[in-house]
Amino acid sequence: MDITDFTEEELQKALDLKLAERAKKQQRIEEEKARVQETVAQAASARISIKLEAVEALLAECVAIAEEGRVSFHFSPAYGMGGTYTPHPKEGEPGWDSSGCSYSDNGDYGWVSSSSNC
Repeated sequence: MDITDFTEEELQKALDLKLAERAKKQQRIEEEKARVQETVAQAASARISIKLEAVEALLAECVAIAEEGRVSFHFSPAYGMGGTYTPHPKEGEPGWDSSGCSYSDNGDYGWVSSSSNC
């Protein structure tokens, strides 16, 4: 059988069918690609969450050490995103008043954003 044995209508129908099959295949490929990308993003988000939990735990340890040692420290993960931790005054230290409340001239105890330090 030769191509000339088919009518133009039959050839067009066969072409349309092939194009539809190709479009369906392309759609399945795109759907699978989206699923893979979503899975990769979910895995990355989970890994980031674990790391952030570790950072939060380490910062809590730093705060405890700063309170115990009566020292301040600065943490800056990126430009403009940092802060300084200053321990709350204990009884008898500057910044402590007889009512048992701590205060400072500017009220900057605990975490203070880097922009507040400008």
